[in-house]
Amino acid sequence: MRHWLTASVLLSALSVTAAATPIQPNVEKLLSKPHPAQEWFEPARAGWDGSETQAGAARSGFALEEFGPAETARMVRASFIAAAVPDPRIWAGLCALILLFRRRRQATPKLPEASESSKVELRRAA
Repeated sequence: MRHWLTASVLLSALSVTAAATPIQPNVEKLLSKPHPAQEWFEPARAGWDGSETQAGAARSGFALEEFGPAETARMVRASFIAAAVPDPRIWAGLCALILLFRRRRQATPKLPEASESSKVELRRAA
């Protein structure tokens, strides 16, 4: 009984602070404050012809123009063909999904057909 009393007093004391009313904003005060100037930051230039680059180092990156137009066309065509060929695991997954759905449909019990005597003719309201 003593724990319940302590807990209820503690909760009621904590709920008093939660019932505070919000401060109404003063529009004139907000408009009279000057807006802070927008800060401008220098762009990062790490690695852009900085001291860490060596004069005789090879260019980083892969430029297709180094191989000539015929080789570039062949490489682009090969990349398109590689992107167009589907992954066999995707085909296997789709086939397995189709087979699972067919088995599930066959496993569900079908409702019996209604006999001619049990069919009720609905009359149309005129």
